[in-house]
Amino acid sequence: MDLPGGPLNSWGTGTGYDVRAKDGNVVVVGVATVESPDPATPEGSYITPCYWLNGELHFLVDQYDVPEEIERWMDGYARGVFIE
Repeated sequence: MDLPGGPLNSWGTGTGYDVRAKDGNVVVVGVATVESPDPATPEGSYITPCYWLNGELHFLVDQYDVPEEIERWMDGYARGVFIE
């Protein structure tokens, strides 16, 4: 399955680290690039944890849910998924 990623940069567009399937649904976890919150930094210069559900990209952290004083909110990796 070809997964959509974020903006193309030196990280690529993203990476999947684990995949699971159940009841016809496929979940992949990993990282995808995001646009920089700093206009002076090139677009897509960060990666952030995400998952793909049936090929649709979802970020685990939304920058609008994080207080402005928290720096580097986007840093992290999703390395594994467990489906009960």
